Amino acid sequence: MAQLAANPWKVSIGDTLPLTITKNLVKIRHIEFSGYAAGAGSAVVTDINGNEIARLTPSSSTDVEEKRTANIGYVTGVVVTSCGGAATGDVLIYFE
Repeated sequence: MAQLAANPWKVSIGDTLPLTITKNLVKIRHIEFSGYAAGAGSAVVTDINGNEIARLTPSSSTDVEEKRTANIGYVTGVVVTSCGGAATGDVLIYFE
């Protein structure tokens, strides 16, 4: 279940997607994709206009290591459009 009341924002596999987290200007520190099952697809996060902010993709069908972006900066709106299509996993969005 999505947790949007504290830092980081957390979107879990099973939440209804796409999920708009905010439509406001926000400074994103980084985004992580973790806790997913082997064989997961990409987790994708966009801004409110559909521009891709992050695509976190496991490197192989057996890869289960956490994926993390570098520092991102200011974006207008945050929408999680995909959580990898696996049975488990979380997208964590750290902001300032």
